[in-house]
Amino acid sequence: MRILENKLSAHLASLAAFLSSYLANVFDGRSVRMVVKLICYFCLATSTLSFADCVNGAKDKTSYTILDSHTILLKGGYGPQIIIKTFAFISTSSSVTVLKDDFCSYESAVLYIDGEVVDANQVTKVN
Repeated sequence: MRILENKLSAHLASLAAFLSSYLANVFDGRSVRMVVKLICYFCLATSTLSFADCVNGAKDKTSYTILDSHTILLKGGYGPQIIIKTFAFISTSSSVTVLKDDFCSYESAVLYIDGEVVDANQVTKVN
């Protein structure tokens, strides 16, 4: 996620520089700075709000199914089923404990798998 944020920041900086030089020929300096700031604020706001999905009630799930070596499905209990993808290896004989009830994608310390604290890279609600 940090790499994505760094690349996004670099692209926004180059966009701001391009817009500044282009609009300088059309408007005065104060107007250009204001337009560039507004565009940058808009781009930052829309980019940070669209990447993370969040789930509630993960500890209420009564069972889990291992879908593949990095994906687990929490099911049962109240609310929709939850799919959690992680970089940690999960085998069919793994012991899994949910540590957090409410969390979002890219959150740390969400699961405890075979004696290891595991981060959630992507979470999805399944109806």
